Amino acid sequence: MDLEELRFSKNSADLSSEGGFQFEFYCDRCGSAWRSRFEACEHATASEALDAAGSILGGLVGRAAGVADRAQTIAWQKAHDLAFSRAAAEYQQRFHRCQRCTQYVCERCWDRRHQLCVNCVSDAATEAAAAQKAARAPQGAGKGAAERGAAPSGSGPDASHAAPAVCPKCQAPLDAGAKFCAACGTRLGAAQFCSECGAQLKPGAKFCSGCGHQVEA
Repeated sequence: MDLEELRFSKNSADLSSEGGFQFEFYCDRCGSAWRSRFEACEHATASEALDAAGSILGGLVGRAAGVADRAQTIAWQKAHDLAFSRAAAEYQQRFHRCQRCTQYVCERCWDRRHQLCVNCVSDAATEAAAAQKAARAPQGAGKGAAERGAAPSGSGPDASHAAPAVCPKCQAPLDAGAKFCAACGTRLGAAQFCSECGAQLKPGAKFCSGCGHQVEA
């Protein structure tokens, strides 16, 4: 049996008998079957004639029939292999082999455009869609954050949680850019602010009173 015949070794059924040869081929996906034409075995007729003669005459003819039976077995196997080869060649055009799943499928289960079975075409489309979604996810997340006005991670303090600036003398809240305290009139001078939370630092402070961050010298 050559390589072409082995192509249908898993999706075929052997219906052959001593009298002849016949095979069925199946679609691996939908199970549709095609049956080959029955081929009579010429060696079976000769063996039946010898068997009949041996049963009547016995003796020498009977021994000759035994030898013929053994020869018929070998001849039948060779004829069987040739018959399967012809049937496989005839029905090979009805099937397509999917390069992705390696199954043999009929014309109804084959996608000519993609040269794949319909199952694998669907799987490939699903995988491609998932890959595209995964590729777009980081960009989409960044865009959504920008549209919402969210600051990128690690880019600086969250202004909504920054401690308000206060007067170093009376601790009254200070307006942005104020040069004097509106409560006690203290001259503010060059104010320093925490690089971590944005709170104003007291003169000479080594740590921020708002978040505890160490003040850089």
